[in-house]
Amino acid sequence: MNTAKAILLASKRKSQVANYMLWLFLGGFGGNSFYVGNTGMGIINIIGTLTAMASIGTPNAGLWLGVNACLLIVSIIMSHGQVDLVNRNIEEEILKAG
Repeated sequence: MNTAKAILLASKRKSQVANYMLWLFLGGFGGNSFYVGNTGMGIINIIGTLTAMASIGTPNAGLWLGVNACLLIVSIIMSHGQVDLVNRNIEEEILKAG
């Protein structure tokens, strides 16, 4: 890999630290899922969070808060592998291009 490709790869790679920070601060709204291109999970996180927030004060609040907590746990478990996959795909595209 030449220097130009190495610089391009470094500029396009997704950061694990950024991914975890997005999960920590915007995970309920799918921030980390959108970061790695997993739009479907991001939308599910938004719907889960809004449903849990809307249910506060109702008899179903515990159920929806539990569902949302499970969504967030699944999101963080999947996220490390997703960043690795995105980075591998970026590297393959750069190597094929030249």
